[in-house]
Amino acid sequence: RASDHESDSPTTCDRLQSEGVFRLNGNNSKIASIADLCNKGVVVDDIGSLHVDTIAGLLKRFLRALPTPLITADVQQALSTCLGTTFADYTLVARRCHDADLEPPSLADLPNRLAVADAIYSCLQQLPKHRRLLLERLLHLLHKVSACLRLPTTNLPLITE
Repeated sequence: RASDHESDSPTTCDRLQSEGVFRLNGNNSKIASIADLCNKGVVVDDIGSLHVDTIAGLLKRFLRALPTPLITADVQQALSTCLGTTFADYTLVARRCHDADLEPPSLADLPNRLAVADAIYSCLQQLPKHRRLLLERLLHLLHKVSACLRLPTTNLPLITE
């Protein structure tokens, strides 16, 4: 596991800049065999040596296989209420803006963004601790991807579908 304080090395960004990261599928048989090992409790020591698309595919497979969504329906509803829109609506707006070469709206543009951030934080505190920690790590990874690709964070839903 990488340190939380580790700086982004050129190698990390080089690997994340692989064309189509999160969009292109990795090696499906390799993803399936690694997932099988992980499900059996085997620690996969050489995961860092895998192609980035295989690692991304493994992560997507894991998230899709969760018995319930990472952000539960009740927390999604609470977030929807505090933001005044649903995640699906925001993704649709972001996609339409992307297709029209427009910059999607950002929470940072909201005049009361600190109040919104506090409301989001309060909503996310309703999640069990293990889900909050996984969500935090996932957001950290997506932030790195965004920084390495020089991609606005509002485009992240488009690359992780």
